[in-house]
Amino acid sequence: MEANIKEIIFLFLFVIIGIVLLSPIVSFIGNLTNPGTYTTYTTVSGTVTETTSSFVPNPYYVGSNNTVLISLVPIFYILIIIGVPAILIYKMYKGE
Repeated sequence: MEANIKEIIFLFLFVIIGIVLLSPIVSFIGNLTNPGTYTTYTTVSGTVTETTSSFVPNPYYVGSNNTVLISLVPIFYILIIIGVPAILIYKMYKGE
């Protein structure tokens, strides 16, 4: 088994970049699947304190029908991070 140094460097960089990009992808997917948040405002006027709560919709929300599909994106991303190096290592091992 002769290991090509370029292939090993590529695999190392592929995995490192994949791991680094996983967190922003998961955060963005969380933003897409969240319909909005409730915000509470407290107003103090003299001795009277008034608390109001309002729903702030998320403009990037994909809708309830697409949420399940969008939630699968990180799983497929992880499979690619694992699968591509595994296939390339197998081909390097077999000598193709």
